[in-house]
Amino acid sequence: MSAVSYDNAPFPVREALSAAHNRVWRHISEPGTWFTGKNRVAIANETRNAPGCALCAKRKEALSPYQVDGAHDDLGALSPGLVETIHRIVTDPARLKQDWVEGLIDAGLGDGEYVEAVGVVCMTVSVDTFNSAAGLEPPPLPDPMAGEPTRSRPPEAKPGDAWVP
Repeated sequence: MSAVSYDNAPFPVREALSAAHNRVWRHISEPGTWFTGKNRVAIANETRNAPGCALCAKRKEALSPYQVDGAHDDLGALSPGLVETIHRIVTDPARLKQDWVEGLIDAGLGDGEYVEAVGVVCMTVSVDTFNSAAGLEPPPLPDPMAGEPTRSRPPEAKPGDAWVP
């Protein structure tokens, strides 16, 4: 598995922070609740790809992102609904709407898949943002671990924030 290392950072990085980032990378590489480790690493990779998407740039410039149609410049490893989820969260999160989330779910993206994808996006952005702020290149993504997702909804999962049913 690829490790996150701050040995070459321009300033000392606490060991606890380095260990936390390595735990995040390991977590991304493991099977989750709805996605395999391979899917989760692909989500992290697409998260890094999203800022260069021409469609996302056009949507960001538009008065409303819902006025601009087209295809994302994606890496081809994930479903269109999952790519849309990742790209919009990365490039234009302030203008997300409940109707948008409901449309993704109506089009076949499971609500659990949506939640898990949001988590992987956030973990990836967090580690990458720290590295960028430190003047470092983003660390290599981890190798995916084998195994199947649990596909079990935690009993404490309840409707709430972020329009998740």
